[in-house]
Amino acid sequence: MSRKREILIFLVMAITCFIFFRSLKDAEASTKESAKIVEAISKIVKSVYSKAPESFSDMITNVVRKAAHVIEYMIQSCALCAMFNTFGGKIKKHIPWILFLGLFTACFDEALQLSMKGRGSLVSDIFIDFSGTLFGILICIAVEALIGRMQRKK
Repeated sequence: MSRKREILIFLVMAITCFIFFRSLKDAEASTKESAKIVEAISKIVKSVYSKAPESFSDMITNVVRKAAHVIEYMIQSCALCAMFNTFGGKIKKHIPWILFLGLFTACFDEALQLSMKGRGSLVSDIFIDFSGTLFGILICIAVEALIGRMQRKK
């Protein structure tokens, strides 16, 4: 097995473990993590728009938490695309596997959360996580097409 493939397999496993590790935090720890980012965004918004309602923080909290999931799965998906690329062929050839692994991770991630104090599992969260997988695939396909176009111009 090539060194590049080994590194990419390790990267995919590390990202997936990171996703699962974050799900193993109880609700209080997870909320504290998000609170730092929410506070920073709230300060910026309130400095620009001083009449922001108090409920705005709740909305920001929800957006930040969901965006974090999308980003995690997008990164995992990009790593999967890179890993499968080492097996040859275009990314489109490997999409079913990438989709399967992204969906499996999302389902397992939500199941893990059921065992944590104060956390729950939502089907809508699976869709949010999976959307990150789709965004990652789209980014990789776009990058692959851009690289192909640049190589054809040479």
